[in-house]
Amino acid sequence: MTSVRLRPAVVDGEPIGFLQLIDPLESNTRALRFYERLGFTFVEHRTFDTDFCRVYRFDRTSWPHARGTVQDVSNERVHRVTVRGRFRDLSDESRRYLARHQTEHDIFVSAYTVEGTLTYDERILFFNLRYEIRCTTDLDPALVALTEAETFLRTMGFGHTELKADVVDVSAIWDDVARGRG
Repeated sequence: MTSVRLRPAVVDGEPIGFLQLIDPLESNTRALRFYERLGFTFVEHRTFDTDFCRVYRFDRTSWPHARGTVQDVSNERVHRVTVRGRFRDLSDESRRYLARHQTEHDIFVSAYTVEGTLTYDERILFFNLRYEIRCTTDLDPALVALTEAETFLRTMGFGHTELKADVVDVSAIWDDVARGRG
């Protein structure tokens, strides 16, 4: 069992989102590896009732592509990135998992999120991962999203091929409005 709690995260007295705390069981080595690969940081060992757990924390300021953007958001751009690909060499376990959770990953319930949203077709051949990437102009949002997608797919054990990213700079809409062209 893993408990998840959200707490407000504050930088220089300004709220920037939520800090996430989790406490997977010490014996759940697969969960521990999963959270560590996603970037959760070990905090301490703790016992809850009779359960011996590890407490981890995660906050967006610790993401490599978020460093530096929290201080200076004046050059920040907002991108919607769709990473498309094809499933390849899925294990029977992965295919059963995807089939069982298909309704949760329908295109009509998807959104562009910081964490990414996975959608896939009913034949479990093709997939999309939708990301909202906020970064300064010195970072390539396509590369950030492709790296996130690779990490997610590898962590979940989903074989894949033919990854490509399509990027839309939604900040440009506001640029046009500011210039009076919107």
